[in-house]
Order: sequence, then structure tokens, then C-alpha cells
Amino acid sequence: MNDKQITTFLEVADCLSFSRAAQNLFLTQPTVTHQIISLENEVGFALFTRGYRSITLTPAGRHFYEAMKVIHGQIETTVQECRSLMRYHSNFLTVSHYSPEGDNLFYQAMQAFNREHSDLSIDIRLPASGTLSEHLLQRKLDAAILPREALPRTEELTCEPLFSGPEYCIVSRSHPLAALPSITLDQLGDTPCMLHACAPGEVLPWHERALLGTREDGLLHGGHTMREMITNLRSQPCAMFSLYPLLFISDDLVRIPFSDGPQVETVLAWRGDNDKPALSALTQFLVAFYRENHRSPQSSEP
Repeated sequence: MNDKQITTFLEVADCLSFSRAAQNLFLTQPTVTHQIISLENEVGFALFTRGYRSITLTPAGRHFYEAMKVIHGQIETTVQECRSLMRYHSNFLTVSHYSPEGDNLFYQAMQAFNREHSDLSIDIRLPASGTLSEHLLQRKLDAAILPREALPRTEELTCEPLFSGPEYCIVSRSHPLAALPSITLDQLGDTPCMLHACAPGEVLPWHERALLGTREDGLLHGGHTMREMITNLRSQPCAMFSLYPLLFISDDLVRIPFSDGPQVETVLAWRGDNDKPALSALTQFLVAFYRENHRSPQSSEP
């Protein structure tokens, strides 16, 4: 018996409808039916009496529902209380990055910080990029690394610059553009360009926004994950835009810095009223670490 089964059972019992419960839970009706049958097999008694067009709780199902409603609510309340305790604990920090798949330096910094501060706990959260500032404001994150333009104009958030750099054009090493030391938007010509699968609120590269305003063809759907985009990039003669140097890219892909367009300023942001001593230690460490170790990779590097 697991939480998913109990959640499904409670929803079906509230709705007395498998189809309506499926809609509310964003599941398919066969999935809901399977969860209920699995739960009935596990507990050893029928939870519902199934009619032609309706269902009702059996006496045992009614008793089970009333008990599970209380227990499930207590579990959810306890989990939230524990999360709050950890969130506000002075030695516990939640940190995130705008491009977690593309910045190995971020993970190197976290490992180095943990070695120096073994008494502190770091939880790396990876919410959608477009929600980082919201998570900071809602205290779901203690700190995040993101482009300055992704920060809302509010006095509640404080930020410290980490580094600035160009946007990048990513192509296969066999692509005709791969030999260029730098590139401009005009030099892309009619090259098919792969767009990021960005959620609302995410920051698009300047060059991607410029193309969206001028091109009607040659714009490709990149994929929902970085892995999908990299796979597509390797299999098609196209280019991808990036705010970050994507340090993990392998030998068959090349990063070409754009020589036109604005520089991207990457910052470390946190709530100004967050007075955790651990946060102060982390922000000072990250600023020093990035300034000492960051460099923009050249197109000739793997």
C-alpha cells in the first residue's frame, strides 16, 4: 500500500467516479482503475460496489475512507512541517541553477563548498528555470544562479555578479560554421536553428529572440530536455543557441561565441532578509569560486 494508491482511492471516494477522479488527478481512467484494484487486492476487501453507471463505497470501504482521510491528512501536515523545519534550519541551504545540465562549474563549486563546510547541508533543487525567482521570493530556495535579466525588479532580492560572457552558437563539428572563431547572426544565413523548449517566463537567448522576430522557416523544435536537444543537434545540420557555455559538451560538438548581441551577466541571487549564517558563507564562497575558476571555452575545445 503506497501513497499513490491512497491518494487515488481518496479522490475516487470523494467523486464516486473513476473518470472524474482521473481528470482531477491528471491520470488516465485505466490507471485509476488499476490503482484501486491493486489496493483492493492488497487490503483483501472490496472498497467500492460498482453499478452500471455509478459506484458507491462498501461498508468496509466507508470505514477505510474515514480512517485514511485522517491519516493521510496527518502525513501531509507532518511532511510540510518537517520541510519547514529543514527550510529554516540555519545549517540547511537549498540552491539551484538556471542551466543545471550545462554548468559543471556549479557542481564543482558545490562539492568544494561541502568539503570546506562539512557541518552545512546543501540541497540542490532543480525547478523549472522560469520559476527560480518565484522560488526565491517564496523561500523555497535560499540561493540561485541565473541571468540578471531573469530577476524581477524587486527590492526583496539581492544579487552579486559572478561573470559575464557572450551567448553561444552550438553546432556539430562537421558543420560548415564549426571552423569560425566567432559568429554573428548574419553569418548564420539560412542555417536551420534549433529553438529551446522553454516554459513561459524563461529567458531566451537574444539571438533566438531576434530570429523569432524575422524568420518564418528554418526554426526547429529542439526537444524538452538538454539530452534531446544534443541528440537532435548531432543528427541534423542545424545550430542551437545557449546563454551558457555548456561545459559538458563532447568532442563532436563545437561552441562558437557570438560577437554581436549583448553580454550575458550571470548573478547569484538570494532574499535580502535571509539571515542564515550558512547563506552568507555560501554566497561569499561562490562569488570567489566563480571569479577564480570561470572562463569561457573557445570553439576549439572539446
